[in-house]
Amino acid sequence: MLEQRIRAHTTSVLSGKLAIEVLRGGKFDVMICDFEMPGMNGFDVFQAMRAEGLFCPFLLYTNADLSALPKFEGPGFLGMVRKMEVENLLKHLDFLLGISK
Repeated sequence: MLEQRIRAHTTSVLSGKLAIEVLRGGKFDVMICDFEMPGMNGFDVFQAMRAEGLFCPFLLYTNADLSALPKFEGPGFLGMVRKMEVENLLKHLDFLLGISK
């Protein structure tokens, strides 16, 4: 979806564990992560990144009940965007990376 709307290369994975593995092996401008994933949820991914010293700006993009989520905070945490708010996500990315078409 994103590659059709922005000028950027994207990497997609199907689990939080794979996200950490991919992040270990490369350099990324931003991580867009769901909260509800198999194995590790988005909070677990964010905490694992910090524990391993893997810095990448982190944006939570989810349909989970935001009021029920653990408190995300720390260097690199950009905020939360609901999946229904695609235009809001694109605004965040354009502001951070200047990648709108």
